[in-house]
Amino acid sequence: MLASRAPYAEWPKDLRELHQEEQSHNAVRELRFHLLLGLMVAVMSLGIDAIAAPTMLTFALGWKLLTVLPLTAIGLLFLRSEQIVAIKLVTSLSIICFGAGVIVISTYAGPDMSIRYSMASAMLLGAAMLLLPFTPREAGRFGMAYALVTILAAMWPNALSPMAQLNHVITNALIGIPSWIMVHRFWELRSRSFLLGLHDQTLRAELERSNAQLRELSQHDPLTGLANRRHFENEFHAKYQAIEWGKGRTALMLIDLDRFKLFNDSYGHLAGDQYLRQAAATLNRVVQASGGLAARYGGEEFVVVVREKRSGEAKRIAEAFREEMTKLVLDLDTDDTEPLTASIGIAHASTSHAETLERIIARADAALYQAKRQGRDRVIFADIIAA
Repeated sequence: MLASRAPYAEWPKDLRELHQEEQSHNAVRELRFHLLLGLMVAVMSLGIDAIAAPTMLTFALGWKLLTVLPLTAIGLLFLRSEQIVAIKLVTSLSIICFGAGVIVISTYAGPDMSIRYSMASAMLLGAAMLLLPFTPREAGRFGMAYALVTILAAMWPNALSPMAQLNHVITNALIGIPSWIMVHRFWELRSRSFLLGLHDQTLRAELERSNAQLRELSQHDPLTGLANRRHFENEFHAKYQAIEWGKGRTALMLIDLDRFKLFNDSYGHLAGDQYLRQAAATLNRVVQASGGLAARYGGEEFVVVVREKRSGEAKRIAEAFREEMTKLVLDLDTDDTEPLTASIGIAHASTSHAETLERIIARADAALYQAKRQGRDRVIFADIIAA
C-alpha cells in the first residue's frame, strides 16, 4: 500500500479498521475539547446577541439552554470513551443547533448584522469541518446537514430576503466545499503518515527479531544447540565466578565422550553428529533441572557449571548424565555398537579466594584425565587428586 500510494478508499478493510482504531484514541479527547470550547463560544456569543439583536436575547438564551447545553452535557458526562460514534453525533448536533440559532437570530437583525451573522455561521461550518476529527465521509455528511438546517432556518420562522438567502447559500458553498476538499487532503496525508509509521514499526520489529536471531547464533553451538564456549565464559564471569557466601559453591565439570574418534571413524561423520546432538540434549536436560549451564567446549568435550545448593549436587548431576549416556540409542544401520559412555572431571571453585576460570578448568581437566586413565565411564573430583 505504501509503495502503490493507493488512496484510503482502496485500502483493505482490516487496514482501514486498524487506522480508525488508532485515530479513535485521540479523537474522543479532541471531540470533548471542542464540545467544551463550543459551549464557551455559545455563552460568549450572548453578548453579541444582546448588542446586535436585543429583542432576540431571550430566544438566544433559551435556544442554547435547550439544545447546546444538554448536547454538550451528554457528550462530556454521559457517553463513554468507546462510544465515539455517539460523541461525534452529539458534537455535530450541538454545532448544527448553534448555527441554526445564529441564522434565526439574523432574520430579526438589521441587514448589515444579518450578513455578518450569515458569515459567522459559514465560518463556523468551515472551522468545524477542519478542526473536528471526522473522516472525509463524516465531514461531508456534517457539512451537508449543517448547510441544509441553516438554509431552512433562513426561511422559517422568519425568512430572510431572497437575496440574503441566496447570499447565505453561496457563502456556505464557498466555505464548505473547499473545507471538505482540505479535510479529504489532510486525511490522505495523515493516512499515509499512519502507513509510514506502521511500516517503521514493522521494520523495527523485524530488525529486533533479526538481532535476537544473531545473538542466539552468536551464543550457541549450531550443531548441538548448547551454549558455545565464548557464551559459557561470559556467563561464568557474570554469574558464577564471584564468591557469594551462603549461596552455594560453584562446581565446574569437564565431560568427554569416550572413544568418540573411534566411533566417528567407524560409523561416519553423520553418525558422529547424531551422537553429539543426542548427548548434548541429554546433558542439557539433566543440567537444566539444577539451574546450571551446559556448553560445548570443543569437539566431543562439554563443560558444565552449577551453583551447588547442597553438598554433593555436582556429583549427582554428573552421575545422572553418565548413566543416561549408557541408555542412548542411535539410529544406525548396525546393532553392533558398544555402549556409549562419558568420562567426567569435576573441580570446585575456591571458597577462600577468587579463582580464575582457567585455573578451575585446568583442575577439572586433570580430574577428567584421571577418569580416562582409570578406565573411562566414571566421575573423578579434582579435590581427590589434590589430596
